[in-house]
Formats: sequence, structure tokens, C-alpha cells
Amino acid sequence: MGETLQLTSEKEAYTLSDEGTYLAYKGSLDLVPLIDQGDILLNVYSVIAVYNEKFSRDEIEMANNFVDFMIAPATQDAIGLYGVDKYGKALFTPMKGSCSQFDCVCTGPATDMTPVPA
Repeated sequence: MGETLQLTSEKEAYTLSDEGTYLAYKGSLDLVPLIDQGDILLNVYSVIAVYNEKFSRDEIEMANNFVDFMIAPATQDAIGLYGVDKYGKALFTPMKGSCSQFDCVCTGPATDMTPVPA
């Protein structure tokens, strides 16, 4: 993405970019963002453990532990703070609401999700 931004700047063109890469490169670019806020920029990341009978109990437990880690309040707090110290703004929006692996009501900035237990 960085090379794309550099080429876009050189050619005085337009491109789509994630904000994190733009902020990292903006000091060497002659670009002005046209759209830098709003739901149109929402990029939802998700985590789901996928497994079947081929996986061992340890592998399933490891996958479930990773999901629990990602939805933990401390992890979500860290996600919400990422980028603030370097760029003056958060680069990601944490989920809102409360979750446990199979009992989840999560609301994000522009979406409501209600996962169903497997």
C-alpha cells in the first residue's frame, strides 16, 4: 500500500488506502484525503474459530482461547488505543458490548451482530 501511495502522489492521481498506511507515509506524500470519516470507511474485522473432527482437543482449545483473547475487554481497549500515541488518533474502533464465546451481543459502530452457538 505504501508504494501505491507513493506512486499516486508522483502521478497526482487518486487511490483508495487504509488510514494507517496513509498516516505512516503522509510526511513524504503530496496527497490530500478526500474522504477521511464516516460509515463508508467501516472495515470490520472478525474472529471465528473454525474446526472439525480432524482437529485435536488441544487445537480446538487453542483456537477458542484465541477467540476469547481477541474479544476480551483488555484486548478491545488496546485495539481502541492503537495508533493514538504515534498518529494522534486511533486506527481501529473496538467492538462495543459484551461477548463470551457462545453468548454474544456485540455492537460496532455501524453494525449489530448476534452470533449463534455452533
